[in-house]
Amino acid sequence: MSNQIVEMNFKQIAAYQAMNQQLDIPMAQIVLGPPGTAKTAWFKNTFPGIVAKARGIDESDIAVIVSRPAIRDAVEFSGVGVPQKNEDDQLVTRFSLPNLLEQINIALKTCKAVLVILDELSAADEDIQKALADSLDAETRTLAEHPLPENVIIVATGNRYHDRAGSRKLLSHVIGRVAITELISETSIWVDYSRKRGTNELVVSTAECHDDFFEDVPKDGSTHNTWRQATNAANLIDIHAANEAEWDGLISSDLEMFMAQMIGKKAAAMVASHARDIAYELPTPEQVYTNPETCKVPDQTGHQLLTVNRAIANMGAQNDSEAANQLFAFVLRCRPDLQITLGVKICKATTNAGLTLSHPGADKFIAINSDLLGLAQ
Repeated sequence: MSNQIVEMNFKQIAAYQAMNQQLDIPMAQIVLGPPGTAKTAWFKNTFPGIVAKARGIDESDIAVIVSRPAIRDAVEFSGVGVPQKNEDDQLVTRFSLPNLLEQINIALKTCKAVLVILDELSAADEDIQKALADSLDAETRTLAEHPLPENVIIVATGNRYHDRAGSRKLLSHVIGRVAITELISETSIWVDYSRKRGTNELVVSTAECHDDFFEDVPKDGSTHNTWRQATNAANLIDIHAANEAEWDGLISSDLEMFMAQMIGKKAAAMVASHARDIAYELPTPEQVYTNPETCKVPDQTGHQLLTVNRAIANMGAQNDSEAANQLFAFVLRCRPDLQITLGVKICKATTNAGLTLSHPGADKFIAINSDLLGLAQ
């Protein structure tokens, strides 16, 4: 990547866009970065809130359209030339309405703004980049000579040329029309985001403890760990835990092999090793159920999450409401900022297992967080 291209993390991109969206005509931004680093997901899930705040509208009034130019033909964006007569009865060429613009017009019938994400734009060939260039330009804002509505925001994502992910070099006149940024894929951002989403803590805490958990694209194109694949591996562990009622928290050789298909052998071995390192340090589910008021509460946030998640996974084998109530008592001794997240998980797991929570703290928790529990169902 050229040293002229600015590097930003997601927090910095958010701060930039908070200002950019206050302009009468915001500048289009292209964010380039390694594969699997949640670029498109960030624009789909986080960016609409920034746009809504800047424009004084509800986030629900923003439609999101994801277009993948690299798998389209250039004519789908440039339009088909159709001969028509003008007011002076002269034969002229008009261009058909591109499908993307039709999607935008349909969305605007029910929404106040439309966010268009040109996903993997850097993988599109030169003809497609040329066809889209004017739509990215804040001065022209046209697609196949058709003007874009004012309340349309366009951004784009892509991999870097050296990522060997099928990306091409962006045309200079495309770069000259946009704000172009290289994403800094900081592990801490994935860790924070994944914890908020409830991603399996074993994978999250492994990433937190190993600076080299995520890798750049290998020169030989072999399997490697990305944010996307780490989340997929975490989901696999969740399924394993749900299927193994008395799971001890260790990663079997088979499970490690299954994960290695997604995140590579090195990262899978890290997860397995991390599981071994902490498994015997954490309270077992039986210890939590038996002595919730005196059982040792781990100091680290990640270890508290792992302890409770293991106990929740084991709760189905107990088939006992008392175990659920004892677990809730333990959670009330965890970090205050974790109690809501873990309390919601216990309430959901208890309901799914057909058990009943009667702990006084649970009654109070349910009354205060009824809105969150509704979302968790």
